[in-house]
Amino acid sequence: MRSANSPISACTRRDRAAAAVAAPALLAAALWAAWPLPHLPNPDPAPGAPDHPTNHPTDAAEPPPFDRQAFAAAIWNPPPQPERPAELAAAPAPPPLPRLQLIGIAHDAGPDGLPVLRAALYNPDTDRLHILAAGERIGTVTILAVEPGLVRFDSGGRPGELRLRQENPGS
Repeated sequence: MRSANSPISACTRRDRAAAAVAAPALLAAALWAAWPLPHLPNPDPAPGAPDHPTNHPTDAAEPPPFDRQAFAAAIWNPPPQPERPAELAAAPAPPPLPRLQLIGIAHDAGPDGLPVLRAALYNPDTDRLHILAAGERIGTVTILAVEPGLVRFDSGGRPGELRLRQENPGS
């Protein structure tokens, strides 16, 4: 047996009080919604309305035929966009520059014994390291010049350059 001041007894009393108030209110709202309204006659019907004296049920005129053209109007369609000039529409976007990374520059001896600078380039797309001198190619990229700390290249007519990252001394 619960005591009179326990939290569960208090909650039960609150629920019963809420139900005692809500039930009559709900019943009154349902009766009000279902109660029929009195029919009041229209004191001045508009011409063309069914209650107007000029419209008699004996005047059984044939309704007009269905007109499909009434629904052919483009109501919700946006206006047509102006045409773009052919030179703007035909110009393709240039290919992006390759994602090459300059890893280092090495001094090497060329075929004639003279020193040649070679660039170590990493291509993350193919996961390959390429060692190239000036004039050599990787796909569409041509190495134009290899200088200490710098590589100049041409990719499909677009020049570019890669520089060695300078590490901060003492870090």
